[in-house]
Parts: sequence; structure tokens; C-alpha cells
Amino acid sequence: MLVNLTFNVLRLANRTKYQVHIMRDNSGKKMGDVKVIMPAMPMDLKPIGIIRSPYATMADAPHQGRFSDQESEIIIDEAYRIGLTDVEHHPHLIVLSWLDRAERNTLTALPPHDPHHREHGVFATRSPHRPNPIGLCVVDLIERNGRTLRVRGLDALNGTPVLDIKPFSRGIDCVPGKRRGPIF
Repeated sequence: MLVNLTFNVLRLANRTKYQVHIMRDNSGKKMGDVKVIMPAMPMDLKPIGIIRSPYATMADAPHQGRFSDQESEIIIDEAYRIGLTDVEHHPHLIVLSWLDRAERNTLTALPPHDPHHREHGVFATRSPHRPNPIGLCVVDLIERNGRTLRVRGLDALNGTPVLDIKPFSRGIDCVPGKRRGPIF
């Protein structure tokens, strides 16, 4: 039985970080270790725009944007205007955002719709609180007006930075014939 998990981080000459997870049983005997390679380079994310929504706090926002008819706007920075070319031909978009007001030190979550009312690992939930709070939302594109996209079904707070926008493709983004898991 696993009783503890300790972390050792080593920095090598090539600047690669290794995290070694050492697993021990009840008696303290080492059962094994797992090496996880972590990139040492910093990640440089630059927002391409900002979200204007009616949600000022997390309590205001729906748990899932797809369940809301509320409209919001995505305002793209002028430097990225050309990237919007032909976006109006896509009725649905995937919006990736940086959930700047989320907690980043959370590894478990108690989903509001879990019928068993129990905690799950954050990677098994859609909680905004996670080590890298990247929001993903499929929205309906209502209209494009210059650098502004009017959308329906977005659950992000007003002022949330937008990282990327991609067209939703039923043939690529849906897994046909597969069992649907629970939505936490």
C-alpha cells in the first residue's frame, strides 16, 4: 500500500528538470520511482484579446457556458485582426482563455453536478481552479464586426484574457460512437 509520495527536483547541465516521485509502502520500504521530465524553458503566452461578458465574479458565471443563452463579446487586439479573416464562416468556435482569477494551487475539486458529492482530481473535472488555468469553451458565433466577435455560450468573466480561437469541427472535435463520460 502506498503511504507517501515525495518529490525531488533535479536540475541537470542541459537545464532539463526531472521530477522523481518516490513511492514507499507502510514500512517505509521504497517501492519504486517514476521519473517525469519537465521542460525547463519558460512558456510565453500572449493574449490575443479580451472577453467582455456580464459575469463579474465566478458566482455570476454559469458552470458551463454551453448551458447559457447569455451573449458576450470577444475583442481581438488590433495586432491580430488579420487572424480573424474568414472566422465568420464558422458557426461555432473554440475559445481558449487564461482564467486569471482562478486558484492555481488546487489539485482536487468538488464538482457541483457530481451525484455522489465527492472530490475528484482536477484533471478529471472542468473546474477553473487548476495549475494552469486555461479555459476552453465552445461558443456559437453570432456575428463578427471588425475585431469584435459576438458569441453565445461563453462562461468566462469580464476582462478574461483570450489566448486563442479555433474553429469547431464536428468531424474533428467529436468522437463518434464513443461512450460519453460524466460531466464534472
